Amino acid sequence: MTNSSFYSYHPSYYQTTVPTALLVEMTRPFHQRLLGEARAVSGLSQSEMAVVWAQVACEQCTEWAITTLFSKRSDAGLGDLIFRWVGSYDIVGSKRMHDLYERLSGDSPNQKPFWQELTRHHERRNLLVHRGQKCSLEEANASVATVDEYIRHIEGVILPLIRPNDQGPAASDT
Repeated sequence: MTNSSFYSYHPSYYQTTVPTALLVEMTRPFHQRLLGEARAVSGLSQSEMAVVWAQVACEQCTEWAITTLFSKRSDAGLGDLIFRWVGSYDIVGSKRMHDLYERLSGDSPNQKPFWQELTRHHERRNLLVHRGQKCSLEEANASVATVDEYIRHIEGVILPLIRPNDQGPAASDT
């Protein structure tokens, strides 16, 4: 047997297929995947972890928004410099981060109906992480739902900047 007969051409040899579900998951923004993890652990009755994952998703979404806003200004490197000054992507716990996001985007999330619940979620997360407090499944689900609302709002602001014909998930759900 020669090498050429061993590696003979057959279309299936060169074609690879990726299952649609995997492709969809791979193209979802990271903050959405993190929020999915929060939902998953909440469904497993791991309430505290659901709250923590939800906060990580919230902060990662804020990082994505800030990075995107700086990249639209053709000065993406400035974002890293300013982040060192701000110190956190926690938009609830860091007034500097909130003010930076507001200035760059023209959006004021603290004026939106979900903000009070997002603040409660933030306090809940801090009590869990820093004091070891427990939370109920209902509280965890409230955190996940609130962060989902925050993410939809932020995506609704940022996605039209990336894809001008796209109004974001928030607009399509109304």
